Parts: sequence; structure tokens; C-alpha cells
Amino acid sequence: EQACVTMVKNETSGEEFLDLPVHPAVTNEAVDFVVANRDLLGLRIERYLQRMKMRSQWKGNVEEARWNRRLWKHYLTLDRHISAPFRQILTDTEMIIGPNFGNLDVLAYADGPLVQRCACYLLLRTTVAHWTKKLTDAKFVVANPYEPLSTELDVNFIELFGKGGVPRKARDKMKSMRVLFVV
Repeated sequence: EQACVTMVKNETSGEEFLDLPVHPAVTNEAVDFVVANRDLLGLRIERYLQRMKMRSQWKGNVEEARWNRRLWKHYLTLDRHISAPFRQILTDTEMIIGPNFGNLDVLAYADGPLVQRCACYLLLRTTVAHWTKKLTDAKFVVANPYEPLSTELDVNFIELFGKGGVPRKARDKMKSMRVLFVV
């Protein structure tokens, strides 16, 4: 809260006081604070500020709820202001890599300024990690077939349902339902 407030001038009376800036505006002090404490803030502080707002509403403190809502919106604006360039770079890189997916001559499309090369590296490594997880899940599914009518107690259903995705379970369920209707 202290990092976000700044001197604001009331346009009607000309009086200056400490308050949050008008919604889309951010201050350098607030940006510096969020960047320096990014590891401690993130999604947890976003949820905390939202809970504070909702708690104030529940208690009936209208002014406190309005203040908490403004603070929460200001933090969201700061967070989006800081992370927007990174997200835009990755979106632009997806537009470059997408049409060239499968092209093994990576230098033909991933060569450019340092920022673009770093974004290509991050995107390609993320893709490799995603497909590696899909491969290990597929191997697990083949090694442990899902049997919906199984009553064995040694099956870890939480682990089993976390692998393979929804279509596999739906397909197996439809097969077991057909067997029930045929009999």
C-alpha cells in the first residue's frame, strides 16, 4: 500500500493528498517495489488483496472495501504493466515458430535479435518439456491400462486419473457402457 500511494491533486479544489493514482496510471516507485519483490508477491498477493476486499464487503465496511478494490486493481495493473512486454514477445515468437514447426533448420526462422533468440529458446524448450510429459504419460497409460470396473485396492486412482487425459477415460467408459448394454 505504501509503495503504491503517491501525491494526487484534486482537480476541483486543487488540494494535494496521498492516494492511489488514477486507474491506468502507475508510479515508478510502485513498479520498482513489485519488480524487487516479485518472488514474494505474484498470485498469492493478488488473491490476498481480493480476499481482503471480499472480507470488507462481508463485514459491511463500504469505504474499506472500495479502498481494497482500488488497491487490488492497482496491483493487477502493475503486474500486467510489468509482464506485458514479455508476454508480447512470446506471442510474437509463437507467430514465427508456429508456421515453421517441424522445420529442422532452426536458424532459418529463430535467428534475429538477442531478445527474439531468447524467446525462441524459451518457447522451444517449453514445447519439448510439454511433449516429454505427454510421452511419459502415454507410456504410463500403456503400462497401466484403466479398468473402470476394477475393484483392486492397490490402484492409486489419483495418480491414474492424472495421466492420459479425459478422452482416454471417456473412451474406456463408453466401451464399458456398451458391454453393459449388450449383455
